[in-house]
Amino acid sequence: MDFFELIKYRRSIRKYYDKQIKRSDLEKIIAAGLYAPNAGGGQRTIICALHNRDLCRKIGKLNVAKFDRRNLSGTYVSSEQPSIIDDPAIKNGFYSAPTVCAIFGPKNFLYSIADAFCCAENIVLAATELGLSSCIIARGGNFQ
Repeated sequence: MDFFELIKYRRSIRKYYDKQIKRSDLEKIIAAGLYAPNAGGGQRTIICALHNRDLCRKIGKLNVAKFDRRNLSGTYVSSEQPSIIDDPAIKNGFYSAPTVCAIFGPKNFLYSIADAFCCAENIVLAATELGLSSCIIARGGNFQ
């Protein structure tokens, strides 16, 4: 697919098949994330891939358990691909995706969030190119 077609075609998908992706595809997706632009060329972003459906489900439940609905500025995302913003009955923050790539950056680095989003954008574009569905979930946290 042509690059400009790819960026027009990519969509956030929150409904997944009950089928694991190939490890070779996951490795390509991670590589794309690692080649993302980042502040000062520091390559500080870390990608942790969860390629285990049960582990993704457990961590997805923990993710949504910390979701604070009081800070929402909007209340609607999509009727076709509802999010936890749309439907409080959704109990998995990863929407039952069989594979999840968690992106981490240094806690006190000014550009950690920008670097993480560049990485995430490369990841979702690579997934789309491979015919895989994806969604950026911006619900991390500060863990100590």
